[in-house]
Amino acid sequence: TCHTGAGFAENLAEVSKPDIIFNAHEHKTATKFVNNTPIINLSQDFDKIVNAKIRINNKGKKSGIEIKEYFPLKEKFKQTSPIGEYFKELFGKEAKKTHTIKSIGDDIQELSTEGIRKGNNHLANFVADILLKETQKEDPRVDIFALNSSSIRSGFELSEGKNASRIEILNCLTGITPKQAKIFTTDISGEELAEFIVANFIYNAVNKEENPIMQYAGIKIDKTNLMKDYHSGKSFGELCRNITLKRTNNKIIPSSTYRIANTLKYFQKSQLESDKNIYGRSHSLDCNAVDMFQSYFEENEPVIFETENRIY
Repeated sequence: TCHTGAGFAENLAEVSKPDIIFNAHEHKTATKFVNNTPIINLSQDFDKIVNAKIRINNKGKKSGIEIKEYFPLKEKFKQTSPIGEYFKELFGKEAKKTHTIKSIGDDIQELSTEGIRKGNNHLANFVADILLKETQKEDPRVDIFALNSSSIRSGFELSEGKNASRIEILNCLTGITPKQAKIFTTDISGEELAEFIVANFIYNAVNKEENPIMQYAGIKIDKTNLMKDYHSGKSFGELCRNITLKRTNNKIIPSSTYRIANTLKYFQKSQLESDKNIYGRSHSLDCNAVDMFQSYFEENEPVIFETENRIY
């Protein structure tokens, strides 16, 4: 079973009594038992490996189940052990810390996904900034990069020296497939940009985990006053005063045109008519966010970023 959010595994255990149930990508790690059936939650994004053995006696009957759980990105295994050899073969070179990430500004110890779907997040800003820089190589006219925060699934510990491995870099954007990561650009007015941002904030307010906030590079948003103005009946043009274009450090102008880049995933998931209109006017670039993020690390050592409160 997988990511149903409807207790499907529990209902299945009650009705059909299988020997074992695996719940893939459930954002949980604990194993629970329902009707004597183990329901094994596999966490997410390669965080957990499970070795499950169903033992059969000489009469062909089940005599027991042995379950071992491993967290390959966190645990250290003896290289002589079976899981150690498997880990070395599977992850070996990719798990070695080969890249350096350094922050300018706040002294932070980790780029974490905590709270990433709800508001300002250093990891989201870090990823979005890289994608904006890489997109501008393809199209220098791009002002803004917008990224659905559910695309980002893991971060980085900022220890001294080399602090990022290839597998951590690969794992960062596993919430989006290469096909979904294709980049599209659209020219929109400042007024449309304000509407685009507000629509996502309203969507996010309904359920902050299931309806992820959009993260941005190239702009800063005074969310508090933006939503206050919106709920007081101000027009989208008037709301532009709460959005700052970082390239010029000036407020967004309602009638001016700005080029925004986004991934295909957002347009595929959105049900808003305004987003469908933007998608219908967009142009695709011959690149995708997953490849661009990885190549940035290969071309920049160390990777330096500035911490800031971008949505406040």
